[in-house]
Amino acid sequence: MLNVRVLGPITADIDGRPVDLGRRHQRAIVGILVAARGDTVSADRLIEELWNGRPPARATVSLQVYVSNLRRALEPARASRGPATTLVRRSSGYALSLPENAVDAWRFEQSLAQARSLPADQARPLLLDILRWWRGPVFGESRDQTWAIAEASRLDELRLLAREQAIQAALRIGDPATAMLEAQQLVRDEPLRTEACRLAALTLWAVGRESDALETLRHHRDAVRDEFGLDPTPALSVLEQAILNQRTEVLHAETEPDRIRPAQLPLQLAAFTGRDAELAELTALAQASAATVPVAVITGMGGVGKTALALRWAHQHQDEYPDGQLYIDLLGFAPAGEPLPAAEALRSFLTSLGVPYDAVPVSVPDRAALLRSMLSGRRMLFVLDNARDADQVRDLIPGSAGCAVLITSRALLNDLITMHHAHPVSLSAFVAEDAGRYLTRRVGAARTTAEPDAVGEIVAVCGGLPLALAVVAARIATNPTFTLAAIAKELRGSGGLDGFAAPGVTRDPRSVFSWSYRHLPAEAAALFRHLALHPGPDVTVATAASLTGAAPATVRTWMNHLVEAHLIREHRPGRFRFHDLLRAYAAELAGSDDDDAARTAVVRRGLDHYLHSAMAATALLLPQRYPITVLPPAPGVRPEAVTTEAEALDWFDSEYRNLLAALAVAEENDDGPYCWQFNWAIAHYVQDRRARLDDSITHLRRALALAESHQDDWWITTLTLNLARSYYRFDQRGESRAWYERGVELARGSGDRFRLTQALLGMAGVINGEHRVPTREAAETAHPYAREALEICRELPLDNGRVLNEAVALGHIAWYESHQPDGYRAAVGHFATIVDTLLRIDYRIGAAGTLLEWGHLSQHAGATGDAIAAYHRSLELAGEVRELQAEALTGLVYCHRDLGDDTGADEFRQAALAIIEHRRHPGMQRIRATLEAASRPD
Repeated sequence: MLNVRVLGPITADIDGRPVDLGRRHQRAIVGILVAARGDTVSADRLIEELWNGRPPARATVSLQVYVSNLRRALEPARASRGPATTLVRRSSGYALSLPENAVDAWRFEQSLAQARSLPADQARPLLLDILRWWRGPVFGESRDQTWAIAEASRLDELRLLAREQAIQAALRIGDPATAMLEAQQLVRDEPLRTEACRLAALTLWAVGRESDALETLRHHRDAVRDEFGLDPTPALSVLEQAILNQRTEVLHAETEPDRIRPAQLPLQLAAFTGRDAELAELTALAQASAATVPVAVITGMGGVGKTALALRWAHQHQDEYPDGQLYIDLLGFAPAGEPLPAAEALRSFLTSLGVPYDAVPVSVPDRAALLRSMLSGRRMLFVLDNARDADQVRDLIPGSAGCAVLITSRALLNDLITMHHAHPVSLSAFVAEDAGRYLTRRVGAARTTAEPDAVGEIVAVCGGLPLALAVVAARIATNPTFTLAAIAKELRGSGGLDGFAAPGVTRDPRSVFSWSYRHLPAEAAALFRHLALHPGPDVTVATAASLTGAAPATVRTWMNHLVEAHLIREHRPGRFRFHDLLRAYAAELAGSDDDDAARTAVVRRGLDHYLHSAMAATALLLPQRYPITVLPPAPGVRPEAVTTEAEALDWFDSEYRNLLAALAVAEENDDGPYCWQFNWAIAHYVQDRRARLDDSITHLRRALALAESHQDDWWITTLTLNLARSYYRFDQRGESRAWYERGVELARGSGDRFRLTQALLGMAGVINGEHRVPTREAAETAHPYAREALEICRELPLDNGRVLNEAVALGHIAWYESHQPDGYRAAVGHFATIVDTLLRIDYRIGAAGTLLEWGHLSQHAGATGDAIAAYHRSLELAGEVRELQAEALTGLVYCHRDLGDDTGADEFRQAALAIIEHRRHPGMQRIRATLEAASRPD
C-alpha cells in the first residue's frame, strides 16, 4: 500500500519500502497535489508554483517528465503505457487519487475529528499517537513556498488543537501532573496563544499551584500588551478571578470525568418534507469548519419552517456532538412579552451544564466567558431558536472548535453574518411538489391521490407556506368526511387569510405575521400596508417612493426594515415582492388601518408613477413622436429617471407586468384618461420594440370602448389608428384595413388633418405590405392614399411628426415609381432621401426599416451588391429591434444564395434563426417561413 507523508519532509513508501520521489521539483509536485486534497491542479498552476512565476522555456516538457518519473515511482507495478491510477490526468491538470488514510496529513485530520467524538480515556491515546506522526515542518524544505504556506499553517493549527485536546483529556482522566507538563511545553512553544496559557494556568491550579497559575496568567497578559497593545481575552480574566476567589466549580467543570451531557432538542416534525438542499448546505458547513465554530443563521418569513429545518438537521447529526445538545427559544418574535435577555439564556446554559444557580456570575461578559471555558474541548450543538437580533445571540456562541450553532430568526442578522462570519441559510416557501408531498404525509396518500386537482388548488392557495399547509392539513385530518375539493372551495371562498383561522389554533398565518408586523417602525408599517395596494408583481424603491410621497433614500431604509423582518423579499437586485399570503395580510391591514381617501391616494400615486415614467421612457425610444398632454402627477410622485435609449428599453422590460397591472386598475375603475394615456405611452414598446401584440389589441379595445362612452373624438380616432396598426403588426391585414378605413372616416369627419395623414398612410401600408416587394397592382392602389397624405403634410406646420409622415408617404410613392420606366433609379433615389431625412431627425429604426425596403427593391431588380449594402446598413441601425435584425439577415441569406455563396447564406440563416427562436408573434413566424423557403432549392 502506498503511503505519502508531508508532516515533515515529503516522502513516500510502498508497504514500508521507501520510494524515491526524485529531486526537489518532483517532491514539490507531490506536496502541491496533497495540499489540493485530491482536487485537480492545472498544469499552468503547477508550472507557476514550481518555478515561482519564472518558468524555463520548456517548462511544459519538464513538467511532463517529472510527472512520468513520479508515476513510475508511485506505481511500479503499472504496465508500460497503462492508465495511471494514482497520479491521474484530469482535463487540463493532475490530481492524486488516493484514499484518506494513504496521506498522513489527511489521516491526521480524519483522526482528530474522530478523537473529538470519543470520551477522554479513548481520545487521549489516539491524540498522542497521531501527534507522533509529525517529523518536522510540514512539507519540509518546501514549507516557505507560496503553494505551501496556507495549507501548512492550517495543519499547524490543527496540530496545536490536537495538543490542547490531549491536555484536556489528561485533565479529564485524572492526570493533572502530566497535563501540566504538556501545557507548560505548549506555552513555551506558543507563548502568545490564549488557549495554551489558559490550559497552563488551569493545570497548575489543578495540582495546587495557584500562585504559579496566577503568575502564568499575569506573564501572558504583559506579553500580549507588549506585543499587540491588547488586553487578555475575557476567558483568561474569568479564570483569574475564579482562582483568586477559589471558585472550585470552574475547576471541576474542566476536570470532572463524568460531565453532564444535556439533550435538550425538542421533538422533530414527523411530516418533515423537502429541504434537501438546505440540509446538505448545513452539513457541508459543519464538515468544512473543523478548526472553527460553524454558525448557521436560518432565516425566512414567519411560518416557513425555520425551526423545523434546524431541529431536523440537529436530530440527524446529534451523534456527532457527543457532549450534548442545548436548545433555547429566545422569544424574539413571540406573540406577547419581550425577547429573552442574553443574560437569562446564558444562565440557562450554565445551569444545564452543572453550574449551581447561585454560582452563576452576575455580568453577561463573565457568564459568556465561563460558558466558553466550560465548552473548551467539548463537542456540543447549540440551537438558538427565534432570535430577535444579533445582540441577543452574540454572547451565546462558543469559542472552541468542535461546537456548532444553529440560529433561527425572521431577521436577517446581517451584523452576525458580517462580523462573525455566520453562514446565512435562507428558506423560501415550498415548491408545489414538496408542498404536495407534505400534505400527503399529513393526511395520507389515499386522500391526496384521489383528488390531485384539489391538492394542487390547496397548495396554490397556501402559497407553499408550511404553516398554512399545516393548518389546512389539520382541518382535513379532523374532518375525514370532507372532500379535498370542499376544503379547497372553502379556502377560495373565504378570501384573504380567513380560511386559515380555526378555533383553538393560535399559530395561523395571520397571527404569526402579526408578530413580525408589530415590531416595525410606524413608517415601515405604513409602507407594508400600502405596498399591498400596488397592483403589480413587484416594486422598486423608486415606485415605493412614489406610493408614499417620501424621498427614495428614506423609503430604502423602510424597505430594509421589511426585508430584515422577511415581510417582503428582494427577489432580484433592487426589486421587491410579497409572498401571496403576506400580501393578503398587508391588504387586510390597509383595509382596517387606512381610510378610503388614503388608499385612493396611494393607488393614484402608483398610476401616476407608471404613466409618467412610461411617457419619459417612450420619449427616449421615439423622440420623433407627436407629443400629448398628460394628466399632472400627484404630489410626491417621482417618475423613473432614465437618461438613455438602452435604459428606457430596460425599464420597459423590467416594468412591463407592472404597467399592465396599473392599466388593468384604470380599466376596472372605468378611468378613461388613464387608460387612453397608458395605451399611448406603451404603444411603441408593445408594437415595435417587443411585438406584444395580443396585449396591445386587448387593451386598445378596452380603451376605445371607454373613449366611445365618453364621446372623446380625438382619443377615438387616435386609439382606432393604434388598433389598426396593432392588427397590421399582428399580420391580420383584413382587420387592419377595416380599422384604417374607419380611421380615415373619423379623421375626415373631425377635420383632424394630422390624423388623416396617419390613416391614409396606414391604408397605403396595408395594401403595399401584403408582399415583400409590392406588386404593380398594389403599388398603384396604394399610390393615391400616399399622394393625398403627402399633399396634406405639406400644408401642416413643420415639425418631426410632419417630417416623419412625409418620409413614409415618399416610401409608398417610391414603390409606385419602381414600376414605371427607369423606375429602379427613381425609387432608389427616394429611399436614399428618406434614409437621410430620418437620420437627420435621429429616427434610426425608421431608417433601418427603409433600408430593408431598399434592399428588397435592389434584390428584386437583380442589383445584389446594392441589396447587400442596404441590408448591412439596416443591421447597423436596427439596434435592439429583433424583427428588423431578423429581416435584414434574411435578406442577406437570399443575396448570398443568389451569388452561389452557400456558406455565407448558411451563416446568416443561423444568425436569423437564433433571433427568431422563442419569439412566436406573426412577424417573426413570417420571417421564419421566408428563411425556410430560402433553404429549399429553386
